[in-house]
Amino acid sequence: MTAPLRVLALDESAGPPCARLTSELDVSPDDADKAIACVLVAGALDDAALVARVKQHLAGAGEYHCEPSRTLIVCNDRSSATLRALLATGAGDVISDCDEPAALVRARAARWALIDATLARPVVADNLVGRSQTWLDTLRCVSETALFSHAPLLLTGPTGTGKELLARLLHTLDRQRHKGELLTVDCTTLSRELSGSELFGHERGAFTGAFGERDGAIARADGGTLFLDEIGELPLELQGQLLRVLQEKAYRRLGGAHWRKVDFRLVCATNRELPAEVEAGRFRADLYHRIAAIVCRTPALAERRADIPRLIRHFAASEHPSQVTFSPVLMEYLTSRHYAGNVRELRQVVLACLRRHVGAGPVSLGCLPDEEIRSWRLALVDSASPSDHAICIDDFVRDALHANVTLKELGRLVEAAAVRIALAESKSVTAAAHWLGVTPRALYHRGAAQREDLRLQVSA
Repeated sequence: MTAPLRVLALDESAGPPCARLTSELDVSPDDADKAIACVLVAGALDDAALVARVKQHLAGAGEYHCEPSRTLIVCNDRSSATLRALLATGAGDVISDCDEPAALVRARAARWALIDATLARPVVADNLVGRSQTWLDTLRCVSETALFSHAPLLLTGPTGTGKELLARLLHTLDRQRHKGELLTVDCTTLSRELSGSELFGHERGAFTGAFGERDGAIARADGGTLFLDEIGELPLELQGQLLRVLQEKAYRRLGGAHWRKVDFRLVCATNRELPAEVEAGRFRADLYHRIAAIVCRTPALAERRADIPRLIRHFAASEHPSQVTFSPVLMEYLTSRHYAGNVRELRQVVLACLRRHVGAGPVSLGCLPDEEIRSWRLALVDSASPSDHAICIDDFVRDALHANVTLKELGRLVEAAAVRIALAESKSVTAAAHWLGVTPRALYHRGAAQREDLRLQVSA
């Protein structure tokens, strides 16, 4: 695949090698606007000046700017520390001391072009929605792993960020795994007693209740992809058995003596910090290094807020094929809101709004769940000043006096409302009493008095 490029000299002394590389790559000035990658050619700049110039360019100060991860730097005679510093700027790669840099540039650009073309396919664009840089970086990592590697993939990041969708993407794009299925195992649901059977299967009579032989997840994933979700929850004893399967590419059923060959692509996911789990002795270091050959981090929704409007429209379209719009106020609120559950929580909020929406107009702020709106009221009460509360009380008393409510009746109404609200919103009578600043006994008598007043009013 031919990829349009742009080649730039970082200083005047880089002019001749830049011109030579431009000629070898057959770069056309007409490709500048559609170039997918930029090649920066270093000249005689000293190391510090070179790093500073690259930083300026990646920040958009150069003649032509593209994504930092789509920038290649060509240089010679640089120290390893300088090469590390250049990569630390965010550049995609550094080609150093190479006699034929054009071949490497061409190969790298061709791979990037294939990955970007893959992400533009409907199977990706229609299911893994978003164009933010952090999300694109994750999609590119998974796509490159699927297309150009057979190594295990570890997906990390907070819960609710789409790790299962990414595992499915890798399985779909993996050209080597076109016969087998994607087998998902949620390690949080494995019981300690039967987890070995779930993974490895068992022979008849292997344990009480094993009336027949059974294949486990590993056998069913043969020729396909095994996705171990929340692998950080896997018991230590099973971690050792899984490690042996990965090393030997063979497994043995519970109660069996025969080793069976197996071949699958492994994808694992976790919201834990596995290196910390290794340090704490809760996860085997050898297993971690085996499953973390390639690590892709899934970003929290707060890191990709620019994708929220796209996600909202995507979720709305999946629920309502006919186009539904969201009011600008609601869209602004949903975009700025905090989501502890990330994309999963956003989807639930959007679907809750759609369930309450009626009519032909846009989905409005009032379609949000009741508990969401109630939290605003509590926040307003918590943030209100004493003068705000005084204004509210004055308005209530004024309306009551105009309705000919006496002072004694007014006091009784306020006390009854306070008792009723405290009891309704507290977990116990003791908690309600503490909230009101009275003893539980006193609160019980006040509640009893209110119930007696109500009985007399009804009998009258």
